[in-house]
Amino acid sequence: MINEIKQEIIRGGIELCDSGLIARTWGNVSRKVDDKHFAITASGREYHSLTEDEVIVLDMDDLSYESDIKPSGEKKVHQAIYKTKPEAGFVIHTHQTYASAVSAMGIDEVPLLKEHPLIGDSIPCAGYGLPGTKKLTKNVASAVAGTESHAIIMANHGAVCYGKDYAEAFTAARELEDVCREVIERIDAESWHGHRLRAYLDDFAQMFGPHLDMTDYDAERLAAECGEDVEAVRMVVHKNVLAASTAEKTGGKPINGIECRMMHMIYKKKYSKLKSK
Repeated sequence: MINEIKQEIIRGGIELCDSGLIARTWGNVSRKVDDKHFAITASGREYHSLTEDEVIVLDMDDLSYESDIKPSGEKKVHQAIYKTKPEAGFVIHTHQTYASAVSAMGIDEVPLLKEHPLIGDSIPCAGYGLPGTKKLTKNVASAVAGTESHAIIMANHGAVCYGKDYAEAFTAARELEDVCREVIERIDAESWHGHRLRAYLDDFAQMFGPHLDMTDYDAERLAAECGEDVEAVRMVVHKNVLAASTAEKTGGKPINGIECRMMHMIYKKKYSKLKSK
């Protein structure tokens, strides 16, 4: 049984790396063994070559262990989650890109536009604490206790996600990255509110022409008005916001207005024909 648990943790470490949820040896993985023990990855070990000896079984109460190898420095964070959420069976600490970006927003909670299966309608943010410290553990434990979300943002650090098992924990991490990407895209778009967003990319020009009025920008409403797909609108606007922001810093120019109108006209004409079929 314990060998199977260790193998699952090793598989989790490899997935953390291969899925881009961490880089190098950052992050950690644990699984509950029983009500009195959990197993966690060793400190500073490379996940693709991790062995069963480098997965350490800890006492749930005092964190004692029988090994010459040091367990992850974030073991107290994992312990806090298992103690606070008895239903938790698998915990992963990630440094995923968009969640890490959101972790620097400096707020206690990130509201979301809709309910998500494992995240809920907001992302709790634990206050900052140095890695491996009591302060970090206390802040994470407090955030976990106050939410039903399966993901917690760790301020200026990353995230910790849990589930009843391996699959649910990783689903929570992927769901967290999706919603954090939406948060960043929303912030980027909101920075242009009240302005005209000019076309810097062909697909934006095809969809909207030379510019888009960003007053009260709402992707769903705009998609309905234009007869477009909501996700396509979000992606195209977000890409153009990034392109426009980059161009402003480097002296780049938007696409010529006449050429934008021509692309828009051709796109709408062809798109309308496709839709009518």
